[in-house]
Formats: sequence, C-alpha cells, structure tokens
Amino acid sequence: MAEFIPIWNYFFGLLMLAGSWSIFFTNENRVWQFFEYSLSGVIVGYLTAVGVKETILLGVNPLVNGEFLYIIPLILGVLMYSRYIPKFSYMARWPVAILIGTLLGVVSRATITTDIIGQIIPMISIPNNFNMIALQIMTFVTLAYFIFTFGSGDGSGAQAGWHKKLLYIGRIFIMIAMGAAFSNKFLGLLPAFVDRINHIFFNWPF
Repeated sequence: MAEFIPIWNYFFGLLMLAGSWSIFFTNENRVWQFFEYSLSGVIVGYLTAVGVKETILLGVNPLVNGEFLYIIPLILGVLMYSRYIPKFSYMARWPVAILIGTLLGVVSRATITTDIIGQIIPMISIPNNFNMIALQIMTFVTLAYFIFTFGSGDGSGAQAGWHKKLLYIGRIFIMIAMGAAFSNKFLGLLPAFVDRINHIFFNWPF
C-alpha cells in the first residue's frame, strides 16, 4: 500500500496538470471544469476549516476563560450571516462597515507614507542621477495622459498638437509599466510551473 501511494499521487497530479492545460487546446471543456471546481472546492473547504479553527482559538477560548470583550467580534461575525435572512439582511452591513473602515485606516497609514509621500518626495527633489531624471519625466508624462482639458480649440474635445504627442508618449510609458507588472506576476508563478515539470519528468515513482 505504501508503494501504491506515490504512484497514485504521480498519475493523479499528471492527470490534473493535463486537464488544467486542456483549456489552451480545446477551450473550456468538461475535464477542465472538473479540475477547476475541484480546486475551488478544496480551497474553500481548507479556508473554512482554518476560519473555524481560528475562531475557536482566538474568539471562543478567550471568551470561555473570562475575557468577555471577545463577545463583540463574535457577535459581529454572526451578524455577517444575517444577509441570508431577508428580514434582517441590513444587519450584515454593520460588521462589513467596521471591517472595511478598520482595514482602510490601517492600510492608509502605511500607504500614505510609502505610496504617496514616498512618490512625491522624488518628484520635487533635484535629480542627481539618470534614474531620478527618468522617473520624473515618466511620472509627468504619465500624469499628462489623464488630463483631458486640453483640446484642439474647435470645441470638439479632440487632442491636437504637442499635447497629442505627449499623450502618445504617456501611453507608451503606461504600457511599459503594465508589461513589467505582468512580467513580475508571471515570474512569480513560474517556479510553480517549473516544479510541476520537474515532478512529472524527473520524479518517477517507480
């Protein structure tokens, strides 16, 4: 039985990989749907189990031990399920509003420092190297792409002259940034792809 398990894992993984890649050859098909739904079900089941465990460890156990303030998040968590009762569905907005407000406040504190102030300071600083000069030029041109108040002067709103050329350059920089972001995402997923290939061709179970 112990020898059968690695063989079964190998061929099942190979079947799942082939079924997942079948969408590139035959579009959406039943095999691909089966593995998609299976993966989604496993993820939802796992997250549900983790959520129940965390609720017991971080909410129920402290409440049982006498820390009665933990009843507040537990009540808010239960209220989130009130959306399934039409008569009391409005109560689900309260915990959602508290959750979003709390997350927004926590995230905004770091975002303002890094993404806003951290980006403004290089823009108003005197450039001392090529990277700073390129950063300032690309930022200015990209922002100009979203300024639509410059028209051709005939009331049509069409872009013309130097602003039209500026928009074209800004579009190029936006495409470069999006391409770099997509490449980083792809490179982040590439190790998983390589690991599957190594598992199929080099990790033989027999």
